[in-house]
Amino acid sequence: MPPDVPADVREQAALYFRALASGHDAYAALSTRGHNQLVPDSGHFIQVDNPKVVLAAINDVLSKIAPQSLLAAQSSHPNFSGKWRIDPTKTQQHATLVANPPQGAPAIPPPPPSEHQYTVEQIEQSGSLLKISGGEAGTTAVYTIDPTGKKVSDSIAPGLVRVAKSHWNDGRLVTEWQMERNGEVVMHGTDTRSLTTDGLQIVDRLIESPRHHAEVHLVMERVS
Repeated sequence: MPPDVPADVREQAALYFRALASGHDAYAALSTRGHNQLVPDSGHFIQVDNPKVVLAAINDVLSKIAPQSLLAAQSSHPNFSGKWRIDPTKTQQHATLVANPPQGAPAIPPPPPSEHQYTVEQIEQSGSLLKISGGEAGTTAVYTIDPTGKKVSDSIAPGLVRVAKSHWNDGRLVTEWQMERNGEVVMHGTDTRSLTTDGLQIVDRLIESPRHHAEVHLVMERVS
């Protein structure tokens, strides 16, 4: 208070603030987890004067009323990192050849052999980037997923490049990609990755080319 404030006013103000503090203590005591915190250098609008203290208090309450796994699910996207084994018994694939493809349409990569085998798929995460390798027998290429929407390119084989853009959509990781051979697009498609409530990874893949259309549904189990 200013030094020229009368003594009786100072006394009344002191009584008021003691009653106010007592009321705050009583209000906090209504909860078994409540406490009254005095924050220096803050006025009536504490969320403006000291927002970090307000955020810390909110996070403290949330950490006590919600499981950590739930908080993590609400604050981040699904975690795909790890090693995944494809379950061939649950895999569905359907391909249709185009009856009359355009003349000069580029050839598509050969289909998997009849005795198709899957290997463990490795997904490594660094920041927001995902690096994916394996998944099919004989596959050695590594390709990148950048969920920020930035276009990325990966060399799959000599002369063959995979160009892709990815984004999140309602908890699903959607990747729109195309395969280019010597600068010419030979096929394109969309991969949609998601996690089930019991921890399985689902990949739904649509593939389009001038010569064929295909749909693939993969179910993967995390092995590490």
